[in-house]
Formats: sequence, C-alpha cells, structure tokens
Amino acid sequence: MLLRILSELKLVYTVLFVSLISLNLLYAQDRFDVIATSVLGDLNSDSISDLVLVKMDTSTSNKVYKLEVFLKDSSGNLKQIVESTNPIIYPILGWNNIVADRMSTVSIENGVLWLNVELIRGFYKHGFKLKNNQFELINYVYTNSDGLSKITSIDFNLLTGVRNIEVVDYTNDKTISKQTDTIRIKPLPTLKEFKPLQNEWY
Repeated sequence: MLLRILSELKLVYTVLFVSLISLNLLYAQDRFDVIATSVLGDLNSDSISDLVLVKMDTSTSNKVYKLEVFLKDSSGNLKQIVESTNPIIYPILGWNNIVADRMSTVSIENGVLWLNVELIRGFYKHGFKLKNNQFELINYVYTNSDGLSKITSIDFNLLTGVRNIEVVDYTNDKTISKQTDTIRIKPLPTLKEFKPLQNEWY
C-alpha cells in the first residue's frame, strides 16, 4: 500500500513538473503579445497577399519588438519564413547627441518589404526582396535637411552597387553637389541578421 501511494505521489509531482515547464515555454513564446503593426502584400509574386507583423513585448518596460514575415499559399495557409528582433528598432541620434530608439514602420511596395523611419526633417528606409526563401537588402534610401538650406539625398542600389548622393539648396532648388560611386557588397545582408545603421553605407 505504501509503495502504491508513493508511486502515485511521484506521478502527480511528475505531471505538475511537466505542466510548469509547459507553462514557462508557453509564456516565453507569447511574450510578444501585442500586435503593433500588420501589413498585407504580395512578397513572392504569386498574386497572393502575404502577412508581415510587428509584435511588442509587454512583459518588460523596455521597448522590444519582433518582426515576423509569413507567406500565404493558395489554400490560405501561412508559413513563417522570418522572425527577428534585430531590424525593427532604429537608433535615432536626437537633441544633444542623445540616442533614442524608434520603431520603424513597415510597408510592401512592388514585392519589396520596406522598413521606414521618419526623421524630424526627412526619412530613411531599407528595402528587402525575397530570394531563395530569405529577404536580402537591395536598397537604402535617405533624405534629410540640415534645417538651414541643404537637403542631402542618398539612393544606394545594393543589387547594382551604385550609390548616388546629391546635395540640393532648397532655397533656390539648385544642386550643390552630385556624387556617384560603386560599392560592391557580397553577400547581401539578410533581413534576419540585419542590424540597421551599423556601417557607413546602409
């Protein structure tokens, strides 16, 4: 009888232990429980709208976001191909050189996934294209004013390697300078490992 009771208690403790582990795993998976942004658009040229989500972790006071990209098939099933917390937060250099974090907005244009950031006097954005089941950085665009008279624009096509930089005086709409150079980056950065503004090119 005693052996039977001990065996049953052991079973109960085992079930409780497994349940606690399952709850912990479930919590870890669901910490990003608020959808901050959702975007629909065709990312793989099959005329079916795919899904991009930006989720927020509400379990911490820090701003932590996760980017998820899903491809949809003809039956309506979603397949996740990207999950990353790297590319969705941009460091912004603000007043008195204070760096702050800002969540980028997401858009899909002509099959390109764009991560967009609005600045006080301009914007910049990174464009990613799906290839071999992963998103590669193909374009970086930057436009910003110095608040005095100049607007600097950068358009870097990573597929061709051509980067155009133009400075315009917006008070008279005259071009101050133009520069074109070629920068070859291989392999192209992928969305999953991508961290924005970590170098001088993109």
